[in-house]
Amino acid sequence: MQRKLKSKSVRIGGEFIEKVLEMEQKFSFNEKWTVAEIEKIIEKFGLRRDGFEELRDVYWDNEDCKIMNLKRGLRVRFLFGVLKSVEFKSLFVNAMGKRLIEEISLLDEQQNIDLVKLNNLIVNRLQLSQTKVKNENNINNILSNYGLSPCMIISKKRSVFTDTKKNITVTVDLVENLPPHLEVELVGDDYDAYQEFIVQLKKTLPDDLREVKLGYNDLLAQKNPKILPLEVFLHRFEHDPEWNVLESEKKLVQELFTLSH
Repeated sequence: MQRKLKSKSVRIGGEFIEKVLEMEQKFSFNEKWTVAEIEKIIEKFGLRRDGFEELRDVYWDNEDCKIMNLKRGLRVRFLFGVLKSVEFKSLFVNAMGKRLIEEISLLDEQQNIDLVKLNNLIVNRLQLSQTKVKNENNINNILSNYGLSPCMIISKKRSVFTDTKKNITVTVDLVENLPPHLEVELVGDDYDAYQEFIVQLKKTLPDDLREVKLGYNDLLAQKNPKILPLEVFLHRFEHDPEWNVLESEKKLVQELFTLSH
């Protein structure tokens, strides 16, 4: 029997969007493995090579990493050295234990920096600065003017493979300062085909393969002494699910949970 993946409507930056809850699994290889060796295994499954990406994600923060220590992220993404996106993401948990991820794009429809939205986020909501930037187009200059600087940089080379019949995407990632990773994602609703693919993949892959539950930012955060350890976040959410909700955003977060039902 196929299990349908659920979707939910969430207000993101003042707009309603439909978010499909994707299913994915990530695996970490031993460092002795090369990307070329991993790709050869993937190609045996008949997946089509669908492209290559060179991504650089820069997470900006104040000197104490306040944003990341609130379980948030202000991410500037470059694709092949060209600005691709500027996003702010937050993880919230309510008293009932429901998780919600808020995503705000800080680029307008013309892919320019939305200074009104960015000023509201940095100055009013997070209260990280009293400076309102008015005339500036360079994202690095804008964020520096707020007194922010890069807290974490994720440099990633990604090979993409797809199975269009089963709506499965497999990516092989080489992230700077991490071993190679493989990620399998279901973008449709054929859960049974996805599970069968995972079973067959595990039979083919090496015995020392390790499933990873953390994102690359969480893995690299372990190397940064300014960012709180994962167990601290888990402890805080367990004892006070709303610990990271600032006074200035309580009403907004309540609305987000209401709209996500």
